[in-house]
Amino acid sequence: MNSEISIVTTLYKSAPYIKIFYSRIVNELKKLSLSYDIVIVNDGSPDESLDLALEIQKQDPCVVVIDLSRNFGHHKAIIEGLAFAKGARIFLIDCDLEEPPEIFHAFNERFNVGDCDVVYGVQSSRKGRLFERVSGRYFYALFNYLSDTKVPKDATIARMMSKEYVSSLLLFKEESLFLGGIMSAAGYRQVPLQIQKVDKGNSTYTLKKKLEATASAITSFSDKPLRIVFYSGIIISAASFLIAISILLQKIFWGVSIPGWAALAISIWFIGGLIILFLGLVGIYVAKIFLQTKLRPATIVRKIYGKA
Repeated sequence: MNSEISIVTTLYKSAPYIKIFYSRIVNELKKLSLSYDIVIVNDGSPDESLDLALEIQKQDPCVVVIDLSRNFGHHKAIIEGLAFAKGARIFLIDCDLEEPPEIFHAFNERFNVGDCDVVYGVQSSRKGRLFERVSGRYFYALFNYLSDTKVPKDATIARMMSKEYVSSLLLFKEESLFLGGIMSAAGYRQVPLQIQKVDKGNSTYTLKKKLEATASAITSFSDKPLRIVFYSGIIISAASFLIAISILLQKIFWGVSIPGWAALAISIWFIGGLIILFLGLVGIYVAKIFLQTKLRPATIVRKIYGKA
């Protein structure tokens, strides 16, 4: 028999939080007397997160632990967890306590209004230091400018979803997975709920990972960068042609020679840099096609603990 609610979370360096998270989320579920199952996906965590999750699973038969064969990435681990969720509605939340488990009540209450299929969290004020706040703001601005799929600004992982919506999410079979994008692309009736995340100051997302995620997200949902490359080529070619004509006319009619080896060298470096940049951008798209055609599994489950 399927439960009323499924809780889905993932593990990666989550040993300090998983037991506290479990205790707090179960306390919220018991307040509402809801039948539940909790799906915990171990995304190749290098610490003792899996062992702690298995201790919880032994004590609570409603807990299912999905152990992936290695680290596949946060978003892919989430999709794997959603595939195992059996509840009539699914609550997705990270277990690192940045999103307090007690927000479940507000999500459940808003979902019960009955006018939506998804209630997603939005940060009332973005957490983190200046760089994190500024980079986050510009990421959403850039993504929404370049993509036809609009992603809500400062949206969080935490969200309450209907089973039908989650089934639609699972239809997306993308190698380069940007979860925020497919969650918007899936459609349905989605409403925001303001929440406040806690800044713990020890995010596992490094600057390198953020830059890679930004490039992957944009190129997964928009071909506008390729069109920008095309139009830039036209503009540069036209400008070069006009400058060349101007120099030739000045030489023929006025005998003016244009000096400037420095300017010429700078121009060559500038154009060369643009060519490399544009080739790299095209290469990202080609690489995505290459990876997608391999049809490799998005994740590999090493073992399932509990009744999945």
